[in-house]
Amino acid sequence: MNFPHTATIRRQTKAGTKYTYADLSSTACFIQQLDAEKSQLYGMTFGKSFVCYLPIGADVVDSDCLVINAVTYGVSGFKSAPYGSLQHKKAILELV
Repeated sequence: MNFPHTATIRRQTKAGTKYTYADLSSTACFIQQLDAEKSQLYGMTFGKSFVCYLPIGADVVDSDCLVINAVTYGVSGFKSAPYGSLQHKKAILELV
């Protein structure tokens, strides 16, 4: 699978009583907008929902943010596809 974009993974951390996001790492990725049907299926807003494909080893969790081309997206879910020659993770993103 071709990953033409780069994402900075930002992880939520707690500092005292405040939560902030800190850069964790960068990874290659491929992002595209979800169509209206899939946006509705995931309970998201069309035009603000995206799917992002990442290498299988990418350290991404549900509460992370991804910064791609200076745009920040929240990770609302992901699933691993560890089979065959196209192993990857698929993350569902929403604009923040």
